[in-house]
Amino acid sequence: MSEKNWLEYYKNSLTDSENLAIDITKIKNLYHQNNADVSNAFLNKKQANELIDAEEKRINRLRGILKKDHKNWKSIEETRILIAPFHLEYQTDNQNFKQKTIYPFWINAVVNRLGQLSAPRDLFPLIVRNYVTPIADIKNDFIFSSIETILDAKNIPVPGEDDDTEPVAWNDYWNYINEVFTAITYTNLQTYRAERYTTQFKLTYFAISSKISTAKSILFLYENILKTEEELPLLSKITNPVEKDKKEAITNIDFLNYTHLHLGQMSDQFPLSISQRKTLLSYLAAEESAVTAVNGPPGTGKTTLLQSLVATEVVKSAIIGEEPPIVLACSNNNQAVTNIIDSFINAESSMEELSERWIPDFKGYATYLPSNSKNEKYLGDINFLKGNLFGHEGTLCDLEDEAYLNNAEYYFLTQYCNYFKVESNSLEDAIHHLQTEIIAIEDILMDGVEYSTNFLASLSVINNLLVNQKDFLQKDDFKVEKITQWRALLTQLKSKNKEQSFLDEAQKIFGEAPNTNALFKIEQLNEKSILQKIKILNNALNSVLQNHLKLKDWRFQHNINGFPIISEEKLWESELNKLQEEEVKHQYFYDELDLNLRHKAFLLATHYWEARWLVATREALEEDTEKGTGEHVIQLKWKRRAMLTPCFVATFYMAPSHFVYSQYQGENENGKPQFDYLPLYNFIDLLIIDEAGQVTPEVSIPVFALAQKAFVVGDLKQIEPIWSIPQKIDKGNLATQELFQHYNYDQLQETGFLASNGCIMKMAQHACEYQTPVKKTIEKGLILLEHRRCNDEIINFCNELAYGGILQPMKGKAKEDQIFPSMIAYHVDGVSERKYNSRCNIAEVKAIITWLQQHKDDIQKAYNVKNIESVLGIITPFASQKGELSKALIEAGYKINDIKLGTVHALQGAERNIILFSSVYTHKDEGTMFFEKDNKPNMLNVSVSRAKDSFILFGDTQIFDETKNTPSGVLKRHLNVHEAAV
Repeated sequence: MSEKNWLEYYKNSLTDSENLAIDITKIKNLYHQNNADVSNAFLNKKQANELIDAEEKRINRLRGILKKDHKNWKSIEETRILIAPFHLEYQTDNQNFKQKTIYPFWINAVVNRLGQLSAPRDLFPLIVRNYVTPIADIKNDFIFSSIETILDAKNIPVPGEDDDTEPVAWNDYWNYINEVFTAITYTNLQTYRAERYTTQFKLTYFAISSKISTAKSILFLYENILKTEEELPLLSKITNPVEKDKKEAITNIDFLNYTHLHLGQMSDQFPLSISQRKTLLSYLAAEESAVTAVNGPPGTGKTTLLQSLVATEVVKSAIIGEEPPIVLACSNNNQAVTNIIDSFINAESSMEELSERWIPDFKGYATYLPSNSKNEKYLGDINFLKGNLFGHEGTLCDLEDEAYLNNAEYYFLTQYCNYFKVESNSLEDAIHHLQTEIIAIEDILMDGVEYSTNFLASLSVINNLLVNQKDFLQKDDFKVEKITQWRALLTQLKSKNKEQSFLDEAQKIFGEAPNTNALFKIEQLNEKSILQKIKILNNALNSVLQNHLKLKDWRFQHNINGFPIISEEKLWESELNKLQEEEVKHQYFYDELDLNLRHKAFLLATHYWEARWLVATREALEEDTEKGTGEHVIQLKWKRRAMLTPCFVATFYMAPSHFVYSQYQGENENGKPQFDYLPLYNFIDLLIIDEAGQVTPEVSIPVFALAQKAFVVGDLKQIEPIWSIPQKIDKGNLATQELFQHYNYDQLQETGFLASNGCIMKMAQHACEYQTPVKKTIEKGLILLEHRRCNDEIINFCNELAYGGILQPMKGKAKEDQIFPSMIAYHVDGVSERKYNSRCNIAEVKAIITWLQQHKDDIQKAYNVKNIESVLGIITPFASQKGELSKALIEAGYKINDIKLGTVHALQGAERNIILFSSVYTHKDEGTMFFEKDNKPNMLNVSVSRAKDSFILFGDTQIFDETKNTPSGVLKRHLNVHEAAV
């Protein structure tokens, strides 16, 4: 089945999904009407004509026709529109408050020049996604309905569905709209009210073509991919549903064999863990156009891994000396994107002189690509670029100035000369010198692999010749005296080969294993065999001494204390031994390379690329080499920017619009130049997708066309995607592309390919060439295992609930002086109130505020903080409860912007010392609890694993039944319950 069919399927799915979003501020021709009654099927005639005239002009402008008297002018008599029958205005006494107007509900219609309305083809109304739970917009408190309720409403019989030849009468359509509205809001369309809002029953409407899709850049990319003939190997790999053979991830001797490929480490605070190293080396040894999938459970060091990945690409490209790597890191929302940026700003180093940037007033290794609407106050100190093909503004642009460049060149050379204690005024000399230094480190790493491999091989040769294991040579307890003794013994025996006692003496040294007490094995005990074996042994003993000496000198010269461990089992033993040390010392071969040579190589490479940027920017300014918007020029700009920050970070919605160029297509009939705007296919060296378990396929698939390889990180046991496509529509889209004829629906569901229930993480695991055996299971792709965020008591719950015990807790149990227990619950006897399509529990709100007031001073003292907000997170399943908590916290004097406060969806990726959880439900509530849905662990897994020290639940503990093997039942077994809230 053609790859194009899959792309059409995903494009159609995204279009269907996007029909659930409206940004009223981006609509040009917006019309209002005081009379909200459209039951008579008429709008204001004058406004209807204005709207249709504007639409007529738009259509002709797209055809290159600007004047109505043109012979090819196309007239239209009707157009499709969206109508909001009401809007909501926030009630406030604050005169400075900027009014927040909400349009949650829209209906489709067709209007003609008389203002007459008729029913559209798509009868189901548009409910704006931002106001629907599970909520996607974390800043929004207003809840209109829920996805579940809306999907149920889609089962209401649609008028005319049995006869699609006749148009649906407006009266039938309007009755259907009212029935749907009642089903999704439990109230009437004509009397709808929302707390803290005034309902304005006035019509608002616009032509559907005026609606600017939030996914317009993704759709643009889809449209171009569908037209291109260019080969897109990475895209082909991720969209191929056919099962592929998998191999095991790097292990054992390959930890050593491939260690020289790991060239850079961004920070020297922590080395890679075993599973991080296994993952990185597997990525570095992967096939061409590889999709590397990494399952990253909470607190397992995803940040350190991504830093090491990018650092290695930076060093590798500096060694080659051609172009810098261009890395694009994408995720689904701004919170996840911000987390990535923070990790590339806060990379710590103890190499102070080398770790400071050698160009002034600049820091960080990533640049954010936000929407143009993001203001600089919001962006703070992070590097950013706003704009498009025709111009950018932001941090990197501010540096492209001759005055700055003159100052920066002087500053760089001063730093360079001070560090290397040389005198130079040549950037070219500095570039060459820095590259030489980096190559020298690569040579050292390669020597380390060679010397270690040779030494281990020569040890193995001798050990294979020894009879008894007790005599085996040990790499980390190597005794030269033993080798010297054995050589002397063999020399003495060889000197007696003409004597009659030779065979008797030889029998003391050689014997036929296993029935012998001799030292060395021999197949036949005769003079010829003995002399041959002596020769072999002497060569082997000389070899092991030489190889040991080379490795010893190399280790001494580069301050490496440990020997390489080539057994993964032994690596785990050494890692667990660290837990017993009061002060952890990273004296293990691979760790030491990370914190010393690799970190130094990265910092040197950073300065190498800074110097290259100074030269390239000078050339761009003086020779105007980046004028225009053609493919070569746009590529030059991005490559030059990547010299300063190799990683560019964006949401999937913004990324495609940045990696575009123009191509001249001649002139139109009016003599004006025409251009096509095309994506930069296969241009990005590495695509990183973070929080991939939350990302739907249709949103993320096209960006693979821009990249050469992908590194996809996520966790299927944390927050799932918010799917907008009902299964019925999804099956229709599959059938339209004839995909049912070639693929089994259940198989597509299992591999994450479906828009109604799939995710890019599952697809990446399917495409990944690796699998990882862990305990009694086999994980698709790669997996991070060492957990360092939470106390053991906290992660043990997650381990039992979601991960089958495969996570390795590394932090330890709570310290004796910890202020609160790790897992505790306060029983609150409250009432769960339904508020529209959400819930709240005021008793729990009061209990939390009371608890905070009682323990405020103790928390400040325990964590040595002035304000407790910085160590505190508050999670609840419901947006309404979040709103009640927010009000109460403000009234109690807390700074809620400094508290991590929100629903579970808003806090994935965050962490705090203390997490308070308000469960809201009581034992009187009927039905399945939100965090028990489908018996999945995701919600409680995320909620609990945000807590580093203490997870404290406030709620009706009767709803948690420890006798059941449900998520809440497992949680109850781990909680220390107090009978009354304090």
